[in-house]
Amino acid sequence: MIDADVSRSPVVWAKVCGLATVQGAIGLMWVIYNLYLPSLLKQLGFPPQLSIGLLIVENILAIALEPIMGGLSDRARIWVGSRFPLIILGVVLSAASFILIPAVMVIGNTTAVLHWLLPVVMVIWAIAMTIFRSPALALLGQYAFESRLPQAASILMLMGALAGAIGVFAAPSKLILSLGPTMAFAIGSIVALLTAMLLRLLDAQSPNPLSAAPAAAPLVQSIRSLLPALGRIFGAGVGIALGSRLLNTLLNQVQPSPGSLTGVFSLALLLATLPAGWLAVKIGNRSAMLTGFSILAGLLGLMTLVESLRSQVGMTLLLGIAFSPINNGTIPFAFSLVPPDRGGLGVGVFFGGSALAATLFGMAINQFGSVTPLPATLGGILAFLIAGLCVYSRRWQPELKEYK
Repeated sequence: MIDADVSRSPVVWAKVCGLATVQGAIGLMWVIYNLYLPSLLKQLGFPPQLSIGLLIVENILAIALEPIMGGLSDRARIWVGSRFPLIILGVVLSAASFILIPAVMVIGNTTAVLHWLLPVVMVIWAIAMTIFRSPALALLGQYAFESRLPQAASILMLMGALAGAIGVFAAPSKLILSLGPTMAFAIGSIVALLTAMLLRLLDAQSPNPLSAAPAAAPLVQSIRSLLPALGRIFGAGVGIALGSRLLNTLLNQVQPSPGSLTGVFSLALLLATLPAGWLAVKIGNRSAMLTGFSILAGLLGLMTLVESLRSQVGMTLLLGIAFSPINNGTIPFAFSLVPPDRGGLGVGVFFGGSALAATLFGMAINQFGSVTPLPATLGGILAFLIAGLCVYSRRWQPELKEYK
């Protein structure tokens, strides 16, 4: 039974906005972490390369943990009727370990033997973040009908893009750094706890659009049946994440103003996110994503050929616009390839693929120091084409009985 609020609208916007605040809190914590990571390690005498090594370790763990936690949230929804036990557990652990990072730095400064606690706590925090990200974002499937998922997802991606832009533009980055690590990490922890509480309150106000949790299918049989679909979701996660990293690398290297184009790209992505969600509802999420992949691949091929700053800015604006339907469409795409009772697993597998891409990229940077424009361009084109092939696939067929 669908409540009256949902019968008037295929999207429960209050709950979607609540979920978007959690997405923004996740992004804010990662921005704070990445801004302070090199300096915190340096203060305790660790080499600069350790920051890359830590990110690689955290992403390796996420490759397995994201699907596991997403799958466990599916089981929790069947067993206890809600994904929130995992979400609350993950948020509390991540907030506690996040505020411990600057505290452990102080301890490490006073006691040299304990300075290794800092990277340990950082890894613990990254693990805690994986506990609740996939379960939380899987709630989107309960807050919107499938036909409107891209539009609902655009609200989440807008908040994520706003948080990410803080780390791109100089003024907000300097503001966070001026707060000092203790205050900045405390703010990140408090924001995470408050947004989780807000989401829980909004979720409890009325029933969700979907009916009661479906009956559990035999786990081994269901997972085996879903392997082809999960493989496509994982491949799309790898391609999109790797392509976006290579694209960002290229924008940071294009002459005559290295690094200036990343802000242009972030601004274009912010402005295009909501219109792209509306467009995806009109033409279909898969069509919108495939259009974005095609434009991205073509523009990347031309990016290194133009020399004037005006042309580069124009092409970067188009790159941000083209990436917006892909950014919006990732979670709806994952939902489209799995049955309703495996939504958390689908989202987790996508983020697992993203973590693999981050691991490979980090290893390349650690090995070679940087990626030059030509490999970044060719690698980005290939990554987006692979992701496009994964998206260009048949959706989950509901007539298969083992999925019900």
